[in-house]
Amino acid sequence: MAAQKKSRVASERDERERGALGERIRSVDQRRLVAVDECGTHTSMTRARARAPKGKRVYGKVPRNRGKNTTLIASMTLEGGMGEAMAVEGPPTRRSSRRTWRACWPLRSRRGR
Repeated sequence: MAAQKKSRVASERDERERGALGERIRSVDQRRLVAVDECGTHTSMTRARARAPKGKRVYGKVPRNRGKNTTLIASMTLEGGMGEAMAVEGPPTRRSSRRTWRACWPLRSRRGR
């Protein structure tokens, strides 16, 4: 057997569930759909370059403690651009996701708007 490059797939991905979702939303007007996504970063970044007189060494400081990550959870629609968004300190959890959903989209999902 020859060695091959590994393709990574999310462990929680269920193809039957994805197919069923596709069938359920096929009849929904696409303009009503909202995509919700998240990304994370930390704010203690260090500059890659610095300036100094010619022939002199540059000494830079690096943050000692990185701190927690900040997670941005935002929505996007077919009209383009970013919709409602919320920043959460730390990684996204089930609790923070529920809190975000209720804060950003309180009645739209329930009333079918």
